[in-house]
Amino acid sequence: MGLLDKLRKESRSRVRMLHSVAGPGLDLVAGEPYDLPVSVADEFIIKGYAEGDLTREYSSDEITELHAQRQVVNI
Repeated sequence: MGLLDKLRKESRSRVRMLHSVAGPGLDLVAGEPYDLPVSVADEFIIKGYAEGDLTREYSSDEITELHAQRQVVNI
């Protein structure tokens, strides 16, 4: 399931973006609140892209795996 499919189908969690995130059909602006699918919201919180409350506890292995997929671009 791609990110856009997740955005359409999952239950939502409120986050405030700390960094802008953009992709095909996706434009989340830093400083703005969004209701994102639970899995996307948790992923963005763990990666440091957003702030909010995690919906569950994550193991250190899960956190390490998500951090390994983290991408940061500076301009």
